[in-house]
Amino acid sequence: MSREKRMVSIMKVKVLPVKGFEDIQFAIDKIAGGEPLILSCADIDEKATQRFLDIMSGAIYAVQGSVNTLNQRDFLYIPADVEITRD
Repeated sequence: MSREKRMVSIMKVKVLPVKGFEDIQFAIDKIAGGEPLILSCADIDEKATQRFLDIMSGAIYAVQGSVNTLNQRDFLYIPADVEITRD
């Protein structure tokens, strides 16, 4: 009887509570470095949130990743080489 080996990779996901545009560089550096990131925009207004998301859209496109909306104020950015699955 053969046993199937299962590879498990654990990666921590940083949650960044966005306070302002000074957080953009940190966020871009994380996804450019291959790390997934949750941006929480609850502490900034809708106009600032939209600008922040517009900039981040360019960054995630550059690394061929994707973005998932978790709710109206929280967004999950996933670099291309990261796969998220549900069991």
